[in-house]
Amino acid sequence: MRGLGAGRILPNHGSRDVIERGGYAETLIDATQRYIGDLLLTAGKPLERVSDLRAFIAGQLAAGSLTWFEPYERVHHGNLAAVRAR
Repeated sequence: MRGLGAGRILPNHGSRDVIERGGYAETLIDATQRYIGDLLLTAGKPLERVSDLRAFIAGQLAAGSLTWFEPYERVHHGNLAAVRAR
């Protein structure tokens, strides 16, 4: 995605506020890569330590590369289950 040179990333789902503000900055790419990397590292960790999405992405939230959107909590739990199933 980075190679496309897009200045903004407009998701087709997610927070209406983010979409109305013109989408995410390119930093979403790095935040997504970090999330996936961190997610893969959860396989051996107790679920209660990684299941809270807000805590899991605290660094990206603080940096402003992600915004909190409660419905993604369920997606995160599905992602954790998928990692553990492998």
